[in-house]
Amino acid sequence: MELNRKNYFSLKKSGASDKNAAERFGVSLSKVQKWKKENLTSKEIRKLQLEKKFVPGCECEEEHCNSSKVHVWYMTEEERLAYIKKHPIRSTSRTKG
Repeated sequence: MELNRKNYFSLKKSGASDKNAAERFGVSLSKVQKWKKENLTSKEIRKLQLEKKFVPGCECEEEHCNSSKVHVWYMTEEERLAYIKKHPIRSTSRTKG
């Protein structure tokens, strides 16, 4: 498989990490990272980082478990309403000091 925009985005949309992509393309991880810097805009890279899926309960060393990354949670409307009911936003009476 050739490392190009079409193949890279296809793998990323399927949930593959850069490490997985490097294995599929038969190149090193550093080669994939260098290719990204040369061929993708910073906006595209950010968008890919935000689209990573969070896997609840998973504690592996893959990118989707890295706690320093932003995780996107997809909820149905019912799940969202149940979450809000369980975790309501409450105002505080803190004084500025």
